[in-house]
Amino acid sequence: MSTNDYSQLGFSNKFMFGKLMENDERCRRFLEQILGFKIHHVEKLEREKTIDEKYDGHGIRLDIYVEDGKTVYNCEMQNTNEHNLPKRSRYYQSQIDSNILQKGVPYRQLTKSFVIFICTFDPFSRGQYVYTFENRCMEVPDLNLDDETTKIFLNTKGNCGNTSEEFKELLRFIDTSEDRPYENDLANDLLSDLKKARNNEEWRHDYMTWRDYGNDCREEGRVEGREEGLVEVIENMLRKGKTPQEIVDFCGFELDIVEQVQKSLLAKTK
Repeated sequence: MSTNDYSQLGFSNKFMFGKLMENDERCRRFLEQILGFKIHHVEKLEREKTIDEKYDGHGIRLDIYVEDGKTVYNCEMQNTNEHNLPKRSRYYQSQIDSNILQKGVPYRQLTKSFVIFICTFDPFSRGQYVYTFENRCMEVPDLNLDDETTKIFLNTKGNCGNTSEEFKELLRFIDTSEDRPYENDLANDLLSDLKKARNNEEWRHDYMTWRDYGNDCREEGRVEGREEGLVEVIENMLRKGKTPQEIVDFCGFELDIVEQVQKSLLAKTK
């Protein structure tokens, strides 16, 4: 769907997804459907949570971050295949753990965590509706490392796998936001919420600001990139406090390039 007309935004739009998931109850039900178990309460919910502990590190900005007191859930909406999700999920997991475990705290206090990517494409080209990864022993397949970390990738374009028809309907809603009855109560409720959100003038204004900032940033990159060079543009944004992922999200530059410039800039300042 168009990303310019707010009244046509779908659920999978990053802005709309984030705004709708800010509601504790809505987010809790959504996570329960993905995970297949009950979450009794949401203790903490943050949209666009930034973990950026040091300048020379690679900070991250999480679409949705949830804690229930015992478990951490990170949920990301992914509409573009940048072919980096396996290592990106690994890094997100490590940064979340680092954020949880303060200095001097024993490892046993690390909580269970789930990193979830909702993809509107097939991230592994195997056709599965859901791909779930845990750490297991290669020599003894039934031996789980039991580090209590799980990475889940949803594929809204899937066509195979042991998945209920009800859950497939939720995936279809995420993929299309089609205005029709669904054989899934949550999908119907989310559709109703989506329609209301499209008429929310405050959110419309927020979206315009969010979108225009991204457009201005991309235009700045195009103009300054021609006049000053891409490196100078990225350096300027880093000096202004932007993280590499923020620069990628708003300007469309390649992450590898941004990180290389960051390393070079850090070396200059030493």
